[in-house]
Amino acid sequence: MLKRGILFLIDSTLESNVRALKTIQSLSKKYSVYVFHRGELNEKSRYLQIPDTHFTSLPHSSLSFFRRTIFLGNDFKINAELQLSDMLLSHIHAVYCVDLWTLPTGQTIARKNNLKLIYDSYEICAETLSQQYPLRGYSLKSIFFRFWVVLSKKFSQKTERKSLKSVDLFITTSPSYLNYFKQKYTIDNSAIVMNCPDYITDIKPIDLHDRFGINRTKSIVLYIGWFNNGRKLQELISASPMLDDDLHLLYLGKGPILPELKHLAANLSNVSIEGPFEMYQTHSLIQGADMGILLLDNTNISKHNASANKVFDFLLCGIPMILSNSPENKRIALLTNQFYLVDSLTSTDLAISINAAIKEVKQKDKSTISEELKSLSKNQFNWQNQEVVLLKSIDGVFNPPKF
Repeated sequence: MLKRGILFLIDSTLESNVRALKTIQSLSKKYSVYVFHRGELNEKSRYLQIPDTHFTSLPHSSLSFFRRTIFLGNDFKINAELQLSDMLLSHIHAVYCVDLWTLPTGQTIARKNNLKLIYDSYEICAETLSQQYPLRGYSLKSIFFRFWVVLSKKFSQKTERKSLKSVDLFITTSPSYLNYFKQKYTIDNSAIVMNCPDYITDIKPIDLHDRFGINRTKSIVLYIGWFNNGRKLQELISASPMLDDDLHLLYLGKGPILPELKHLAANLSNVSIEGPFEMYQTHSLIQGADMGILLLDNTNISKHNASANKVFDFLLCGIPMILSNSPENKRIALLTNQFYLVDSLTSTDLAISINAAIKEVKQKDKSTISEELKSLSKNQFNWQNQEVVLLKSIDGVFNPPKF
């Protein structure tokens, strides 16, 4: 029996998108998957190892910072439709749209060809527009972008509301996100598929002290991920002179504010900024730390309600964390005594919170902490569980329950 086909639309490059990788891998177990994406895939890419999956690269827009607002028209839609053929469409039974930026394209294709429409919203896209532009100050440029963000947000929400009426299955990444969407729009069929890693047990830790030349008497507090605004990375560095002498702050990653961070940490002996690193090493690097830290600034509704995938990575590795007090972080922290929530994100208060958390962790048995966190990953927060939800939900689109 021939498998049903799914057209998977994503308006970004794939190589660093772990969520997309896991989703496509899971879909390929039951469906033939046809992926339209931006950028080229490396010949050794993990994506090219996925069976019964076909990739089509679409050119990037010359209107780079405008294209994601969809206000000027969707160039992704134009390029995607150019790649569609009657032969390809004959194999497709559903269109899977990643985030709002591909939803109008998917809606058009699904409507024209009588296909099912699935919408996977990784975040609250309309609320993230303020992150895309320089809005501070009173220059003409800043004033224009503030106006542009307000206009684009209204248009994006209008587009989303209209398109959701055609969606057969709505997927998002956290209970807080789903509550937001249900309060704002009419959604009939929905599922939560969290950004959890595969549950594995054979993680080999990397010795961070040795690799980055950190004194072995120091406990390592690790931030690992993207270096951008909204994560209180600058405030953390400002807090470092107030940290206890036996602590070392380690940043691993890359991103647009890397030069600023290196400048701030230039004369600080208890801060190291390293990277980038290979994605496959993420869990080995995490397991070499004594504690993780992830602070999301409440800059917009999307950030405030986000369920950060790094939280689930630290659970898998059995490493305690310091987290900003957001709804999804609090939801996890209520299940364990090994995650520490902080309310105030000023440098002084961060230093106090980090010092107190590390002191408490040192008084506990390390193996007990690790076992408690890993059990949460094994029993609840892993991709194997999320895959069941994903495939069952999509199966319900093709085979709706009879009442």
